[in-house]
Amino acid sequence: MDNQEEITKWFTLFKRSIDSNSQLAFSKKLTVSMIDSSTMTPFSEIVDMKSFNTFQEEKINNSSLSCFIDNRTLFYDNLVGSDVVNFSVYFPLTKEKYIFTGTRIIQSNKKKVFAKVMNNKYSIYLKKLILSMLKLEESALNEEQLVDLTSSFCGYVNESVSIDDKSIKECWESLNNEEKLNYEAITPETIKIDLLKEKVKDDLSKFEAQEELLPNDNFSVVYLIPFEVDYVIYPMPQVIANSRKPNFESLYKPPKKTRRFYYIYNFLNNKWLVKELNP
Repeated sequence: MDNQEEITKWFTLFKRSIDSNSQLAFSKKLTVSMIDSSTMTPFSEIVDMKSFNTFQEEKINNSSLSCFIDNRTLFYDNLVGSDVVNFSVYFPLTKEKYIFTGTRIIQSNKKKVFAKVMNNKYSIYLKKLILSMLKLEESALNEEQLVDLTSSFCGYVNESVSIDDKSIKECWESLNNEEKLNYEAITPETIKIDLLKEKVKDDLSKFEAQEELLPNDNFSVVYLIPFEVDYVIYPMPQVIANSRKPNFESLYKPPKKTRRFYYIYNFLNNKWLVKELNP
């Protein structure tokens, strides 16, 4: 990677990775992980990434990944209770891995769930984030300044990402009729009682379905907003076929090394810091 401005912002690289792997149907699968707030055990789910949006304005220079979920699921409950989430994706064609750490904003027809300013776990994460940021910039803060920055950062997140009622309506309209029916079906993750009865009901609902104009109350859009990005580039196979030799004997090429970059968002000046790490 060249020493360009911030060594090419990670979202430029991520967009290129999406485009380069678009022929693979599973290339937009995101693994979202968090801590189950009720059992304090790890919880993860695989979701489809629906959009990737960049915010390059005066007061924010960041990006978000969005996905759609059913707010009757355990995944939704855990997201509401987790202000800090990890989400990752691997692109097999270009051999790239992105591991994000950040927060989430959840929007449904009834409410929006933002990062909580006074949430203790979120504050702990933000302190760690700020200390990491300061370490890269070789500067320091006292404890009082650190607390003030933590609180202002929470408010900054909630104010910076513009989400209005029009956004969720557009997301709902992007679904086809069959996808919309999934949000009206029997509550997910519950035990089936009468399979035949459910099948008849399901078939009738599909046959008689009318397209909904307003988002279903069970439909939610999740915006995942990263503040840390761990970007790993794995080497491609370094053996090529030599047609000038019998039986297409392979030519040896010097092996390339895995490269790893750590990005962290500096909300004080709305820029990304980046350092190359040992893989």
